[in-house]
Amino acid sequence: MSEVILDFLEPIINLCEAEENLDKAVGFGILVWNASLLPRKQRRETIEEFTKAWGFENQEMRSDFKYFFKFLLKRKKRYFSENKRIIVDYQFSRVGKKLMLYVVSTPFFK
Repeated sequence: MSEVILDFLEPIINLCEAEENLDKAVGFGILVWNASLLPRKQRRETIEEFTKAWGFENQEMRSDFKYFFKFLLKRKKRYFSENKRIIVDYQFSRVGKKLMLYVVSTPFFK
């Protein structure tokens, strides 16, 4: 499952230059992965809740957040739609240039 999540996050990870951004991108991606398993209405509510909770400073930041959230939702649907596992915990680190992600997942039941 760790490899699946890294594949899922590849476009976002490739955009990150700073280590702290990489860690945030992984957390964000896992949030989106889990949200993708929710019904559509709950997904929209999740986007709005996190947009408010993370206290983005301006409209551009809020728009970027929503853009990347939707981008990853589409990626999940297109390439990973058959995977119905929810991520319950993870650890992320870097060993040299290699990214190490360990996830704990379980089947998602609606």
